[in-house]
Parts: sequence; C-alpha cells; structure tokens
Amino acid sequence: MIINYLIKALCEKDSVFVNNLGLFRKEYESAQIKKGMITPPGYKLVYDPEFDGNGFAFTMFVSQKGGLLITEATTQIDQWVMQLKNALDHNKSVSFENFGTFAKNEQGVISFLCDRIAELNVEYEGMEPIELGKEESEENDDRELVNDIKDFQEDTKETEEDTIEKDNVEKELEDEENEEDEGDEGDEKGKKKKGWIIWVIILLLLASLAAAAYYFREQLTGLYQQYFGSKGTEQVVEEPIQDITPVATGTIDTDNASDSLILEEDTIYEVTNPESIEEKAISENPVTSQLPDGEKFFIDYEKGKYYVIVGSFRSEKEVRQHIESRKLEQYNPKVVLQPNSKNMRICIGVFGTEAEADSYGRSTGLNYWVLK
Repeated sequence: MIINYLIKALCEKDSVFVNNLGLFRKEYESAQIKKGMITPPGYKLVYDPEFDGNGFAFTMFVSQKGGLLITEATTQIDQWVMQLKNALDHNKSVSFENFGTFAKNEQGVISFLCDRIAELNVEYEGMEPIELGKEESEENDDRELVNDIKDFQEDTKETEEDTIEKDNVEKELEDEENEEDEGDEGDEKGKKKKGWIIWVIILLLLASLAAAAYYFREQLTGLYQQYFGSKGTEQVVEEPIQDITPVATGTIDTDNASDSLILEEDTIYEVTNPESIEEKAISENPVTSQLPDGEKFFIDYEKGKYYVIVGSFRSEKEVRQHIESRKLEQYNPKVVLQPNSKNMRICIGVFGTEAEADSYGRSTGLNYWVLK
C-alpha cells in the first residue's frame, strides 16, 4: 500500500513529495499541555498541498522497496492519489489508520490532520497523553507533573539533538557518496585526457630526437667510431680508384708550430694494374714500424692534440693496404696508437685545435673524423 511506503520514506528522509498531491514534511514537537492533556514529545507530519516539487524520488523509493519497475511504481502512486481525491469528492474526510485524516473544504483545498505515527516515534514508544485532574488537591501534583515534563523535555532535547546529528551525518555521507561518484567520473575523464597528453609528449620527444640525430649524424658517426671502434674494424666509404694516380711519400715538417703535414714529392709512379702493384707491395715490403726514409710510421696519441683520421684497422697489413688502395701516400699518413685501444688509426694531419683539424679534413675531400 502506498501509505506504508510513504511512512517508510519519511523514516529515512525529512520530507517526501507525492505527485499530484503535495509535500509531507516531518517536524519535531515537544511535550505540551493542550485542553487539560499533557501530550508527549514526538514527530508529526505537516502537509503542504501548494508545494511545487518533483515526486520522482518517491517513485524510485517505491520501485526499489517494492521490486517494481519505475512505470509500475508510477502507476500505483497515481492510482492511489486518484482514489483518494475521488473519495474526498464524495465524503467529508478520509482517514488512514496510524497515519492521519485527509479532508477537503468547500474551496476544494485538501487538508491533513496527522495521527501519532508509531514508526516515526520509536524513541518515544510507550509515552501516552496524560489527563490533568480538576480538584484543587491535585493541582500540586499537576505542578509537579509539569516540572517532571519540563525535566523530561530537557532530557529529550539531548535525544532530539542526537537524532538531528544522526540525520546530518547521514546527509553528509550521502553527499560524500554522490561527490565520490562524480569524482570517479571526473577522474576517469582526467585519466583519459592525461593519457592522450602523455602520448603526444612522447611522440614530440621521439620526433625531436630523430631530428637531432639527423642533424648531428656526422658527429655521432665520429663518436661511435671513436668509442666503439674497438669492437670491430672501422672502415671509411670507398672511393673509386683511378687508373693513373700520383703517388708520393713525404715527411713531417717538425719546425711548423701548427704541426701541419707538409708534402714533398719524391717520385711519381704510373699505375697500370692496381691489383698487381698492391699484391707486389704487400709481398715484397716486410711489415715494419719505419718508413723507407727512417721516419716514424707509428706515433703515440697525445692528449690536447686533434688528429684527422681517415681509417681504423686492427693490423698493420690492413693499414698499408688501405693507404695504398686509397692513394693516401700524398698526405704522409701516420698510425696513431692510443692506450687501451687495439685499433690502428690512420692519421693524415695533427693540429692544435679542432677547427683547424676539421678545416683541413674538409679540404682533402676524404671521408674523415677528428680524434681528440
């Protein structure tokens, strides 16, 4: 029955609005003396037919408690309200046990007189109205009773405050749950947005690294050869070999302050068959650490100097083959030996600054890198 659902809803909430009927609001009333009767404290209902509200909350309550569909709950509430209004059209009043009495005046306005509802006054169960005596001898007793009622009212104030505080706590918990639900939805949206932002940042970083690697590709190649060359034989890009190439040997001008290499041509050979000359040079020339004129072929690495490197190998045989195949004799090449490195690096120039070394390397037109 709709009355039972209405009472249960008022036990949980301070007010309930019923569509097409009005608002029922719960109010606390302290103990009072009315017409020779002492009424106990408790909760009563105040009915407001003019209140403009939405009864969807009560419909949802009936649907949940009764296990009904929302449409079914709406239909039952509407039918009950229609039956109540039809009964008021034919009768002066309509009463519901343990709830109250509805009445309708000549202007068609519905009023409501509340009974003492047991479910709303569980805390005050057993308290009944007390009738005051008429004899003078009983006045003192009445006064004492009034004092007792006042004391009772003071005692019940604490209970009332506890009830109000309990209601406030329940409201706060409901508000927190609603805020948590809204916060969870906001967190999910925020996480999705942050995820997109993180992916965009990652893509931008990768694009920046790719652009930097392309722009500094030459420097990175040189660093790789310098620090990781010991893991394998380093090679320079091959250049086409000409049939006729001037080949020269030279010496290092030690008087030059900039340690630049000065070329002195001694002889020029006409190469008719590069492969036969190469095989002959390898077979006839023994592997030594001295050039034909006695100049040192191997030089030690010195920190603070900048070496123009055109090749790096593991054996002297490979070094000499590379020098002859690339026609590097004209640059008076040397082999730089660096501590803690097994590589033999072919050097065509030693300079005091990196800029000088880089400038000289560019002028040769060879593939090179600067060892520092």
